Amino acid sequence: MNMLQLYRSHPDIIWENTKTGSPATAKHLAECMKRMEDFCCFSDFGDRQIDNFKPLDIKLWLKSLEQRGLCGASQNRYLAAVSRVFNYAIEYELMDKRSPVLRSHWRKPSAPRPLSYTPERVNQLIRFFRLSDAPWLADMAVLSVNTGMRLGEILMLDKGEAEVKTDDDGDRFIWLPETKNGDPRKVYLNQDAEAAVEALAAIKGYYSHRKFYDTWTEARRMVCGGDKNAVFHTFRHTAATKMANDLGINTELIGKVLGHRCSDTTAKYIKLNEKTQKDVARLMAG
Repeated sequence: MNMLQLYRSHPDIIWENTKTGSPATAKHLAECMKRMEDFCCFSDFGDRQIDNFKPLDIKLWLKSLEQRGLCGASQNRYLAAVSRVFNYAIEYELMDKRSPVLRSHWRKPSAPRPLSYTPERVNQLIRFFRLSDAPWLADMAVLSVNTGMRLGEILMLDKGEAEVKTDDDGDRFIWLPETKNGDPRKVYLNQDAEAAVEALAAIKGYYSHRKFYDTWTEARRMVCGGDKNAVFHTFRHTAATKMANDLGINTELIGKVLGHRCSDTTAKYIKLNEKTQKDVARLMAG
């Protein structure tokens, strides 16, 4: 039995409340199923036989979550869903070996990530990606830093799950039918972002987990001084910070552009620089 067949067979049993034996809530079940879909999309995990997984497979998958910007707590939520599937397989004698999910896989609280890249660092990373074995990463970076799009949302273009459209005013936007929080969203494109979208469309099917991970590892070493907290998701933070500091856009509107439901989430993305804080102080004097 492969992984897809296994977790889709009895999800109500796999994720039932282990303390009370009561069924999982519809929300919790949907979240677990979505995380398993994500797990199965990595490498050949969906088609792989359940007893053919090794601890290293789990390690590489977790590394991919880290590269997408998921914090330790979020990675643990994904890992919890996957772990329940393996435990179910062992309990009901569908596999003989121990679970490949090890205690060492669980993430400890991580150090704070850099809230944003400087313009110089953004340019350095883009130049590095252009000359790498994954030049499409440069266009992904340009798109993210100009729109605040998540990595997963950008990859929806390559999968055919998102569409570039033109509104009645002739402005171009990306239509995302479903985002991380379940809401649809329009992402309007400036000239640089539109050029990046066109470049990615010309090489459809470009994305590779392995190339993405390897190139980021090298960029982190060569460009970011070995900072392990430098991840793709920081481009999204950079976009939000630019909107606040350089464009003077309020937090509520920034949140709408980023696709946040809660303004508290948006506030965590923004790092006000000293100039902005001084400008606020001067305005308050009036």
